[in-house]
Amino acid sequence: MWQNWNQYKTYRVRTMDKPSYEDLLLEIENLKDELAGKKEIEKELAKARILMHAAFDQSPVPLVVVTYPDFTFKIINKAMEDFLLVSAADYINKTPFQIKIAWVDTDPDGTVTDPTEAPLPKAMRGITTKNKESYITRHDGSIVWCLASSAPIYDDENQLIGAIYAATDISERKRSEQIIAENELKLKEQNEQLQQAKFKAEESNRLKTAFLQNMSHEIRTPMNAIMGFSDLLVYYFDNKPKIEKFTEIIRLRCTDLLTIINDILDISKIESGELTKQTENCDLNSLFAELYEFFAAYQKNTSKQDIQLHFKLAENAIHLKTDKVKLKQILINLIGNALKFTEKGSVTCSCSLEDNQLVFQVSDTGIGIPVDKQVFVFERFSQLNQLSKKNLGGTGLGLPIVKGLVNLLGGQVWLESEQGKGSTFFFSIDYEKNDL
Repeated sequence: MWQNWNQYKTYRVRTMDKPSYEDLLLEIENLKDELAGKKEIEKELAKARILMHAAFDQSPVPLVVVTYPDFTFKIINKAMEDFLLVSAADYINKTPFQIKIAWVDTDPDGTVTDPTEAPLPKAMRGITTKNKESYITRHDGSIVWCLASSAPIYDDENQLIGAIYAATDISERKRSEQIIAENELKLKEQNEQLQQAKFKAEESNRLKTAFLQNMSHEIRTPMNAIMGFSDLLVYYFDNKPKIEKFTEIIRLRCTDLLTIINDILDISKIESGELTKQTENCDLNSLFAELYEFFAAYQKNTSKQDIQLHFKLAENAIHLKTDKVKLKQILINLIGNALKFTEKGSVTCSCSLEDNQLVFQVSDTGIGIPVDKQVFVFERFSQLNQLSKKNLGGTGLGLPIVKGLVNLLGGQVWLESEQGKGSTFFFSIDYEKNDL
């Protein structure tokens, strides 16, 4: 039947397992169902892609997607276009390094972020970044606060295929935070000012009370002396040495009383702005000579002869136009204070010409003034008697009057002092050369 073995094998292959017509029909139906299923899956996938793209594009959050490893933009939504002020067509298939302007992050402290450490490049290395605050430059050159996040994208086999980047404009929030911070700072400053004002008011009230108490004492003391020694004159009218002694005491106490009254009137005029400047020619060396004679008598009457009093005259005579009376009053107050608070050592007065102003200096080796008290010495009613164990008297108006008179003469007054070592008071006045 078969000529050879090969014919037999060919017959077996052709006739073995040959499908029937019904089997073929069933197979065709199965293929049709499989194809229909695939088409349905493809339809669903297409629908999902459309929904995903729509959601991505319509998202209010600015988003971009880049691919790995070419690091090119593949998707950029409308929100990102509006945020960066750019068209998507300018981005697609380009790398961030080809579009440098919008991808240079600046940290809040002003430092420029290393490009490799920016959120998107980090995502391309598999590193997720969440809510990094930085400045970002948009394509019109404007700079905005940005809250950036990025994350890597992996396929089903956990292979990196790209990254997504999201950015939010937080400029308005930052401006609000800045306004709040500025307002908090202003509120803090106002609170501090109120605290200082309260402290000053309380201190002023305390000093005012102390001043009134002290003023009562300062007025009564010379008045009692005047009345007492006036009564004694009747009993010793025929004793010339007694009469001379009593009348001298009465004269000195009247001078004390007149000084108190003048201080009150002066500070009142200074505060009301009624004090005026009367300019005249003044020879500074002659003024120092007058002051030396005045304080020689003052030291004798106050038992201060042991204190050395120095007036350093300028090498070249200084002639100026100023209110000589008020300049003399300033120096008398400062030198008088220096002598009052100095038990031993010296008091020195000098003057120098600096930048068209005369700068006077009164130094002493007295008790000095603590740093925390220096701010008050030019305030009304402030007294330094509390720094001394002795009651040295005074109204507490001398230095405030000095400050007012110096301001009237176009200058400033300040001091340097160390407790226990002495003080130096400085003041400046405008220098106007006279016609001599």
